[in-house]
Amino acid sequence: MLTRKQPDIYAAKLVAALAKVGRRARVEQELQDILSEPLTNACLDLLRLAILPRAPASWVRATELLERLDSSLSGGARASDLLSNHVDELRDALACDIHVAEIVQRMIGFLGEARFRAVEPTYRDGQLFFDTMNRFEAALKAAKRDQTWRDALDEVEGVGAVPILTAHKSKGLEYHTIVFIGLEDSAHFGFADSPEEETSVFFVALSRAKRRVVATFAERRVTREGRGPERQARDAIQSFYEALEEAGVRPVRAGPKL
Repeated sequence: MLTRKQPDIYAAKLVAALAKVGRRARVEQELQDILSEPLTNACLDLLRLAILPRAPASWVRATELLERLDSSLSGGARASDLLSNHVDELRDALACDIHVAEIVQRMIGFLGEARFRAVEPTYRDGQLFFDTMNRFEAALKAAKRDQTWRDALDEVEGVGAVPILTAHKSKGLEYHTIVFIGLEDSAHFGFADSPEEETSVFFVALSRAKRRVVATFAERRVTREGRGPERQARDAIQSFYEALEEAGVRPVRAGPKL
């Protein structure tokens, strides 16, 4: 599900409706940033290897990463041996229910901060390395709570959840079906001043879909926290609707007329 802004507000009713039929949905604004980081993905690979019965893709990526981190490990079995030993130790630590912060520190220690900064240019200067580590740790803590490590891993990665994010954050992603929530003037309030930018954002959202796009308009919608539903219009962004009509899209009314 995509929105132009405030996905937590625009998607709230759909999240509740999905929950009633046993489907989980979550806002992924911050998580998308965390999950795109090389450091996060390296740690997730280590966790998959320690938690899942089989994770061949993670094994290949982790082995290749170790060889990048230490060129002396290339071309032999040493990288695999080191990785196997660390995964065994990590699995034992997880079984003892060691605190999330300690688990993260063990993975960072195995990878090596200095080595990781050396092979990943974005981490060479500044606080991004530590910011990423801390944000990943916070996400993992929030997911773990009273769950098993496997369930926590699934929650961090969004397994089985419907992702909700803004069109801007969806750049580079693809989904079978996109539901664009709020094709309304109030969501695209910047159209009058920047029609090209708003049109670009709209088409970015549409292009995330591989097969199907659903765009919604509500005659009344909550658009601000603490406020009731407000009447919506689509006069300013009528060009969006014209583009959809030219593409053969036809409107379908759902729910009672207000």
